[in-house]
Amino acid sequence: MDRYGLVILALLEVRLKGADSLILVKGFTILHSGTEKKREAGVAIMLSTSASRALIKRTPINERIIEARFRG
Repeated sequence: MDRYGLVILALLEVRLKGADSLILVKGFTILHSGTEKKREAGVAIMLSTSASRALIKRTPINERIIEARFRG
């Protein structure tokens, strides 16, 4: 993301259980939505530090849909 100057990146086939958020080493945040039982499917949104601060609400809907609202 740094290399290409991206602020928000959508990810598919993430394969993490449940719906949660992770913070990575360089300050990037990953919001993910997956199945509760198996490590199948799953989607995620990777956010830069500035996008994380602008995040108002996130709603994991199912293993294929996640909704995020930002101030803008």
